[in-house]
Amino acid sequence: MIIVNQNKTMIINFTNILALAISSLLDGSIAIKMYEPNNKTGTTIARYGTTKRAKEVLKEIIERNQEYALVQNGIINDKDIVMLSKIYEMPAE
Repeated sequence: MIIVNQNKTMIINFTNILALAISSLLDGSIAIKMYEPNNKTGTTIARYGTTKRAKEVLKEIIERNQEYALVQNGIINDKDIVMLSKIYEMPAE
């Protein structure tokens, strides 16, 4: 699955990253950061006003990835899913 960051300037291959994590930023916003094997500080891919919203977005990513994995593994037929996108775009808010 591919993730597009919030400001549409980065494309991320979900299978090649180590982690996605929620982090508080100095300006008070909440970031979702992507961690790659050699990146200890993480790269911010989205910002939200609350931790609750950031958790909702992470949950959406998990659900989309699970659906995509079921199709990739032949467990369900992609014709059974009305709209299965290989791309997840980080929502604005």
